[in-house]
Amino acid sequence: MIVGEFRNDHPRVTLRLSGDNGPQRDVEFIVDTGFLGELTLPPSLLRELGAQVTGSEPLRLADGVARVYRLYEVRTEWDDEERYVEAVAINGDPLLGIELLRGSHLHIEVTEGGEVLAEPL
Repeated sequence: MIVGEFRNDHPRVTLRLSGDNGPQRDVEFIVDTGFLGELTLPPSLLRELGAQVTGSEPLRLADGVARVYRLYEVRTEWDDEERYVEAVAINGDPLLGIELLRGSHLHIEVTEGGEVLAEPL
């Protein structure tokens, strides 16, 4: 079960991440059901984590422009299991997308300080 809080107009959760060569780090994500991938992270944080590049992919983001972005592999704990997930290198707030939430029940209390909960179906 992943627990977070609705704050500053966004549902937020914190995940502990690590790469192959770097330290573990707690990172706060905005839950974005409009993003179809697993995670987005700033390139500087991916370097800090020692995450490995796994490829690149063209993506069309909310601004409507398609660009090619690098993909990285990071580890996190999800539903009490260590899991390798794909992170897209994009500057800005880290996002948690629909692909990581797949198979989960997402509950969001849309009020400042409200509960955000993702649990397996």
